[in-house]
Amino acid sequence: MPAEVLSSDDIQLLTGLAFVASGAGLSLQAAQIFESLARLRPTRAFPYVGMAVLHLNRQQTSQAVEALERGERLLSDPQNPEPAEHGILLAWKGLALHLAGRESESIRALQQSRTFDIEGSTAEMVARMLGEPMETARS
Repeated sequence: MPAEVLSSDDIQLLTGLAFVASGAGLSLQAAQIFESLARLRPTRAFPYVGMAVLHLNRQQTSQAVEALERGERLLSDPQNPEPAEHGILLAWKGLALHLAGRESESIRALQQSRTFDIEGSTAEMVARMLGEPMETARS
């Protein structure tokens, strides 16, 4: 099914269902939805972040990092029409690496995420994790 068949609202609904499934312990179903979303929106970060959150909920930090790195490989193409999506993946990778106890890699990923135009809650997460004042995240 081509991506154009599903509206943004449909994608948002499926994403929400995947997160609900993840929170309810339905890991297989959540993973299937996130994988499908990655095929439908290959230049967006949210399916890979969803997979990472699924793994983090299960305390599988290595798998969370792997999911984010998979997305990162796909989104690191300079021709990617949405480069901020790569920055979002790097920010979440920084969190996953931190939770895995890989501090120097975490800081490197968080700092690298700043080279992209990330904003909102992701930028705030990065600022907090780097120990910076919140005004830095909003500017």
